[in-house]
Amino acid sequence: MRPTRVLAFGVLLCAMGVGASCRSGPKDFDNENDELRRRLTEAEGRIATLEAERNELAAKVGELSKTFEGAGGEPAADVVASLPRCAGLTIGRLSGPVDSNDDGYWDRVDIYIRPFDGRQRFVQIAGRMTASATLVPPPGSAEAPVTLGTAVLHPMDLRESYRSSPLGTHYTVEIPMRPVAVGSLSGSILLGAEFRDAVTGRVHSVQETVNPARTP
Repeated sequence: MRPTRVLAFGVLLCAMGVGASCRSGPKDFDNENDELRRRLTEAEGRIATLEAERNELAAKVGELSKTFEGAGGEPAADVVASLPRCAGLTIGRLSGPVDSNDDGYWDRVDIYIRPFDGRQRFVQIAGRMTASATLVPPPGSAEAPVTLGTAVLHPMDLRESYRSSPLGTHYTVEIPMRPVAVGSLSGSILLGAEFRDAVTGRVHSVQETVNPARTP
């Protein structure tokens, strides 16, 4: 007898035994045996369906795992663990207002953003980047902070903003601003960036304050 049939038969025997102990009087063994066979057949059918569903799910999981295996047969878990992912952002110290055409007026704020992985190494990213620059008045001033500008880089824009030079590897976000005379800004500039990772769905953000009087 197959294991599944033995299991189903045993369960039904227990159920029938409990039911029989609660009844008194003569027993009709022929009718009880017919009922037992019917329930046994139903139980076997349910077990067979569950086994089929389990086997199908196992096959799908196996196919999915093979999809992520390395070309050399590396385990899927090792391959996934070795893939670099963005763990945070930093803003480069040279970020700040820029005179893009050397006319004596700041007309743009450049933010140099460096994404890093779990080992603090630069990592390339894909997703949407939102950046802003806000002028913060000096302490004690009655003036309110002023937004100098904002910029949104969609995935393809972000890819085009990748830069690598002797100064380092980073993403440059350029924020246009109303032209002001170089050196005329008082206070500090609060730079902010938020990145939404298109791969993991996670959001990373960073803020940094720069002194416009010290920017080149």
